[in-house]
Amino acid sequence: MTVSLHKYCGPGFFPGTGDLDSVGSGKGRYHCINVPLSDGIRDEQYEKIFKRVLSEVKLSFDPHVVVMQCGADMLSGDPVGSFCLTPEGAGKCVSFVLHWDIPTLLLGGGGYHFSNTARFWTHCTALAVREVLSYEIPDHDHFAHYGPDYELYFTAANRPNDNPQKKIDNILQTISQYLSNLPSSAETQR
Repeated sequence: MTVSLHKYCGPGFFPGTGDLDSVGSGKGRYHCINVPLSDGIRDEQYEKIFKRVLSEVKLSFDPHVVVMQCGADMLSGDPVGSFCLTPEGAGKCVSFVLHWDIPTLLLGGGGYHFSNTARFWTHCTALAVREVLSYEIPDHDHFAHYGPDYELYFTAANRPNDNPQKKIDNILQTISQYLSNLPSSAETQR
């Protein structure tokens, strides 16, 4: 099972994959769940979508292990990304999966604002090892890159959110329909 929450702008958008209707094929049909999102999504809305989709996936698929790629290009301020997420907001999604208490491998990925990427991956690592970190960035060779606040967390930019709730509701309804096509976990264990 693969689940991906990502920016998707339709045909012609690189790399040309990730449409809601791309669900896999053959024996893998409905084992690929794409959640195509638009610019400006914020922590609260992203977290609700993530938890809803992943709760349904967990119920339908019953994973025994999770590999979670934590792309930092979803963070506010990333020069390639266009979402308005913070490390704390995205971290709530990581915590949600970690609380399933099954083997979980966290991977980095994406992230082109280097200090924000380091902030996010540091936060994810702290969540995985159940450590609470200071808000202050400690002095180190690249300390100047963390200004002007020199803190682990930052506030998201104030850009328009192009993810109206009606669109999100339609995406979630479609994903629920796709997941209903999966065989039950009891059937797959036979």
